Amino acid sequence: MRLISVVMGAKSANARANENQSLLNYGFRFFESHRLYEGKNLSMKPGYGKEQVKLYHLGLAEDLYRDHPSPPIQGP
Repeated sequence: MRLISVVMGAKSANARANENQSLLNYGFRFFESHRLYEGKNLSMKPGYGKEQVKLYHLGLAEDLYRDHPSPPIQGP
């Protein structure tokens, strides 16, 4: 997972760095990344109509991921 954090209007570079670190920690702690589809894995699908003999290669060039909020942690 890749995160980008931008903080504007901070009073100092140190304050901006601290806020960026807080935002990134939040993102990595409360979000998860899951691979939906594997890239470079070709699927074959038959053509339709007059092209029923042809096969078309379908697939993704790279893995496809989805980032979403983590499920809440259940207490005792």
